[in-house]
Amino acid sequence: MADPLIACPECDTLQREIPLPRGGHAECCHCGETLYHSARAGLSHIVALSVAAAIFFAIANALPIASLDLGAAGETETNLYGTVIAVWRQNREFVALMILWTGIVAPALEIIAIVYMVVPLWLGHCPHFLSFAFRLAPAARTWSLMDVFMLAVAVALIKLGDLADVIPGPALWGKTIWIPLRRWSAPHSAIASAPTTGCTASRACTC
Repeated sequence: MADPLIACPECDTLQREIPLPRGGHAECCHCGETLYHSARAGLSHIVALSVAAAIFFAIANALPIASLDLGAAGETETNLYGTVIAVWRQNREFVALMILWTGIVAPALEIIAIVYMVVPLWLGHCPHFLSFAFRLAPAARTWSLMDVFMLAVAVALIKLGDLADVIPGPALWGKTIWIPLRRWSAPHSAIASAPTTGCTASRACTC
């Protein structure tokens, strides 16, 4: 069977697929446009990172972000869901919805899409909606602003340090670990190197 063809997104030149070394990339033989990258790590490595990211994301959203020791007034703590509810009750519905979308829903969609893609491929199966998940993951990543949220939390905790004793919660550490795990679990390169026999999703090719 002949190698599958791919059209260059820049000049539309049709080219055939060739294997790439780990960490390599394919370029169009006509215009030099980068067509695709091979996986820097094996699929098992990507699966481990993706599952770990899902676990730490669950921890980051279920457990308290930080605790405030107010002395005689007692101690208070909250998680990300509690933050959304508190902002909503202050009649800032738009801000609450943006926190919910960018801090919880979009990251969750990204993680679900990544795990849905890489785990079945690792097990030797092609998921039915691979093409949709392949597009959903980067789209959700665009709206996932957990990095910005963590910066805002860090600034707020520093300022609150003058008013109360701030005790970082497990969710804060969970988010700190989750952010690099999310970046390292690259689904596009994982799928490019995965055995996709029987899949109808597009595969990257070169000259």
